[in-house]
Amino acid sequence: MASPADIVIAPHGDIHLLVGPNAKRIKVQSLILRVSSTGFFTLSGPNGLWIDAKTISLPDEDGEEALVIVLNAVHYRADKIDDPLPPDMILRVAIVSEKYGFTQPLKLCARDWLKCDNVHDVHKLCQLAIASILFQDEKSFSDTTLKLLRSYAGSYWRLAAEVKESLKRTPETAFRFAGMMEERRTQLRMDLLFHVLHRPFLTEQQAQILYSCSKNCIYRSHSYMHYIKVLANPLATQLVESSLTLARVSEISIDKVIEDIESRNYSLMDFS
Repeated sequence: MASPADIVIAPHGDIHLLVGPNAKRIKVQSLILRVSSTGFFTLSGPNGLWIDAKTISLPDEDGEEALVIVLNAVHYRADKIDDPLPPDMILRVAIVSEKYGFTQPLKLCARDWLKCDNVHDVHKLCQLAIASILFQDEKSFSDTTLKLLRSYAGSYWRLAAEVKESLKRTPETAFRFAGMMEERRTQLRMDLLFHVLHRPFLTEQQAQILYSCSKNCIYRSHSYMHYIKVLANPLATQLVESSLTLARVSEISIDKVIEDIESRNYSLMDFS
């Protein structure tokens, strides 16, 4: 019989997990763990930790709450899981899922958890983006990173570090993600400036030469703006002199750049 202190995931379970330094007891069904988790399948093998055992100790696990959510999901107890889950908990669940090999069985659940339609806070978007990598959900990754690329003007490295600090543990994926986001946003800014300021006024050959130069001069705003003023017509000069410069674009979000252009009665559609 389970004690009042037990967390009972499977009332007719046959094994207890002893989780964390305080050995919190979680009653589960061993067969479900074996078929849904590559990690627990390994533990139950010939050289595993549980052969005819009644308990499995996980003393190093500090994600007890996230592990309980994972176990409820694979035991078909969706009614025991908060809806919606907060993004920080979704990331914790993703970390635990990857650690124990529950990623594939949780794909359908993750598809719902990772929706970002109503999420606008950049820290929460960052958490969902990293979780989508761990859950291998391409659509969620595309949706969350697009929002971040368009709306966030700060450092992705700092954002990833803040997420790491808030969780006390974050996979290295977070910092690889930050590097990728910095690189992609820089290229988007360059493409946007090039598209708006150059394309309407240059021949195809001039455009290709200048585009190549702009990529090489990515951190040399004075040189880059000099080329624009020399080769572009008065409309481009007007945009440059109204402070839509590379130096300023590097400090504001992509959405803000587009808003500034539209506010001066220049639609991006006019430059396509």
